[in-house]
Amino acid sequence: MRFIEMFKAKPKKDSTIPIEVDTRVISAIITENQLSKEYLDKTDTPSLLGANKHVVYIAINKNSTVMSMNGFKLISKKRPSARSVKFRELGVYEKAVLKTKHAKAIGQSEDLVEITEHPFLDLMKQVNPLTSYSEFLYGDNTYMDLLGNSFWYIEKNQVGTPVGLYLLPAQDMKIKPSNKLFIEKYMMKNGDNLIEFAPDEIIHRKRFDPANQFFGMSPLAACESVYNMREYMDRYELHLYANDGRPSGIITTDEKVIGTSGWEDTRELLRREMAGLSNTGKIALLDRGFDYKRISVSPKDLESLEGRKATASEIRNAFGQTDALYESSANRSTSESADYAFRKDAVAPRLKFLEDDINKQLLPLFDENLVLVFDNPVPVDIEKQAKQLKEFVTNTILTPNEARHAIGYGPHESILADELLIPVNLASVSQAYMQNQANGEEGKKEDD
Repeated sequence: MRFIEMFKAKPKKDSTIPIEVDTRVISAIITENQLSKEYLDKTDTPSLLGANKHVVYIAINKNSTVMSMNGFKLISKKRPSARSVKFRELGVYEKAVLKTKHAKAIGQSEDLVEITEHPFLDLMKQVNPLTSYSEFLYGDNTYMDLLGNSFWYIEKNQVGTPVGLYLLPAQDMKIKPSNKLFIEKYMMKNGDNLIEFAPDEIIHRKRFDPANQFFGMSPLAACESVYNMREYMDRYELHLYANDGRPSGIITTDEKVIGTSGWEDTRELLRREMAGLSNTGKIALLDRGFDYKRISVSPKDLESLEGRKATASEIRNAFGQTDALYESSANRSTSESADYAFRKDAVAPRLKFLEDDINKQLLPLFDENLVLVFDNPVPVDIEKQAKQLKEFVTNTILTPNEARHAIGYGPHESILADELLIPVNLASVSQAYMQNQANGEEGKKEDD
């Protein structure tokens, strides 16, 4: 928004006026013990942050990356009256799709248009001087998948319009409950200082936790025991490779080792000459009297390898992913099926929750008629879509231009492409009408 337009903007409703919640609801949710505390926080965030590695990091990174690449459209339920707001007319088919897939947000409005220039779109291009749209979405989903909570600070101008969004460190956020407002304020702990935020300055996104009404629960927290098992396996193998776990062999001798110092000297010599990664593959030469006995891999160790696969699979499932998504030897058909399931089961629901939060808490600060609609992240079957659109056109359901728009093409230059076709050599309705009129006139002349 340009500086001069900032003061011409229509003033928003005063969002600083707190909305009181029914005291019966508050009494049922908040305990006296919670109200007496300075603030409420999450105690498990340090361990969850420390778990952002290996399988967990790979799974979260995949979800966050795909989400951050997804586009969106800004829809208005009413035709804008301001000349400064540019928009695009929507076809009948486009409106029907929006009403079907986004019925709760859009309703039954007939004046739907796509906004192409707006301060909200400018904000999404660069949510703050340090962060782009993609970076913001990536960070938001990482917090949600890792900690179950994401906190947005809304920077506003003089008239209450958002001009910046900032991701606050979710691990440092605290909540002060209220017996009237449910949440009195948010606080961020920075060292020994507590920085306070009013509820209308924060958008708190969270994954529902039935055991906590104030903070959410992450997929990682839900599979905590599985992750711990995986961590123990990693540590076991790490010690094994470092020769601090099960040894690969035993060296015995029937010679007499003189005292403790003699044994320590012998062990240090063998460690230096035979142990460690740097000595892998070297041929060992033992003096007379020493005998080396190799210890083979036990069934327990083989079970550990299978256990690693099982725990990795369960962790991926918690994030909406399958093992097939990571199968390097999969053929094209299997790979595409895995990607389709991933986008349908993991990405699409996450985008839907994000879409609802933006439409409920952010867009009303610009205009109550605005609705954000994310593009469908699930791949479209081109052949199936083409067959369906062809049937829609030939059966007088869609016009050719509506079908063209559905597959990303611009309108055809012919004005007849905006008319429905009827199954008479696929002529347009107006052509058939004119032909019937001409036939009628010709018939009259013959009668005369």
